[in-house]
Amino acid sequence: MNSSMTAVTNSGRIKADVSLPSTLLAAKYQMNDNWSLIGGMKYVSVSGGQLMLPMDIDGRDPATGAINPNGDLLIDTTSVWNLGSTQGTGAVLGFAYERPDIALRVSIINEAKIDLSVPTTSGGGVAANSNSEASIGDATTLAFQTGIAENTLLFGSVRRSNWANNQITIQTLGGPATITDFVDGKNYTLGIGRKFSDKLSGSLSYYYSDGDGDGASELSPYGDTKTVSLGAKYSINDNTDVSFGLSESERGDATTGNFAAKLTGSSVTSFGVKLTHRY
Repeated sequence: MNSSMTAVTNSGRIKADVSLPSTLLAAKYQMNDNWSLIGGMKYVSVSGGQLMLPMDIDGRDPATGAINPNGDLLIDTTSVWNLGSTQGTGAVLGFAYERPDIALRVSIINEAKIDLSVPTTSGGGVAANSNSEASIGDATTLAFQTGIAENTLLFGSVRRSNWANNQITIQTLGGPATITDFVDGKNYTLGIGRKFSDKLSGSLSYYYSDGDGDGASELSPYGDTKTVSLGAKYSINDNTDVSFGLSESERGDATTGNFAAKLTGSSVTSFGVKLTHRY
């Protein structure tokens, strides 16, 4: 995953640009006709990037001397950190129950927490050289599908991600500073899939992720998320498929916790095409 965000405040510039590819290696063990075990490892790497944040260097903690981004909300300078490369791994474990006669499948998967310590060098301002600390919180996903009519599936999922204890901390000249205010998240998906012919199938789904947007992180400045997605797959021949996807997402209004920046009326439209060929 490549993530890049740039925003301009009335007194400074915010930028986050980081490459975070992930790879999952998993295996399935079929215990009997209905039950199976799932296990594997997820590998995540950070392959460099840059972070730029306005800093309030007047707002220092009197006990530690650390920079307090809340301070008086008067931005004095913009700091830049150049991110190096690192990697981490976490276990993935779960099980599934299946009944092929009614196209039923229920699975629960747990992904372990992954800690990342990213070598960081100062690019200016009040930044300091040291490792930045971050982590990808553990998450549990319950997913299901079941046939509800001939050639028709109902599917959905519930996912809980633990982020409150997985903030991002960077080094400044005044000491370590936590720059995020992540909270635990829950999201839900519900959809319906339909096979129209031997060549054409489609799906319609709705996604909701909670969040009130109050005190949001500058690195993810939005509240709840509501997304409607349409998908279609067409079989060109026995070995080749082409898939299309379209989604419209509304992001809830937010006020960020550090600099009280406001984001309103945000929406994202995504479109994708995938060509699959089997040898």
